[in-house]
Formats: sequence, structure tokens, C-alpha cells
Amino acid sequence: MSVAGQQLHIDDPASVARAMADVGYHHGRPEILVNNAGIAIDRGQTAASFEQVRTTLDTNLMATWRCYTAAIPEIRKNQHGR
Repeated sequence: MSVAGQQLHIDDPASVARAMADVGYHHGRPEILVNNAGIAIDRGQTAASFEQVRTTLDTNLMATWRCYTAAIPEIRKNQHGR
């Protein structure tokens, strides 16, 4: 088994789709998806603004969901993965 990293911008749907396609092309299938992206833009503040909360949720929740949504069909298709 080979291991490779794949750079992508989780807030960009096209980047996520491109990364999943690259994995399929170069490796045949994704087996593991590790998402270590995340932001914390309200450090040192007593209260975050609405926009900071939205940006944090969009990146830490919705964009992460986007990555898993893109990877799961390929993982299931091969009946393997973690």
C-alpha cells in the first residue's frame, strides 16, 4: 500500500472534487480520509462576531462535511476504507 498526501482547500468545492479525482486516478481508491483542517479565529476575544462564527462553522463543519461527502461514495464503491 502506498501513502500520499493530497493538498486541497476544503472551503472550495472544486478543489475537493479535484482532490478526490486525483486520488482515484493515482491510487485507484481512497481508503482513509484524515481531515486536519480547522480554524479558530476568535482567540483572545470575549465574544466572536456573527461573521467569525459563520466562517468558523463553514470551515470546521460544512467544509469538513463536504470532504467526507466526496470521499464516502468512492470508499463504499470499493467496499473498503476507514
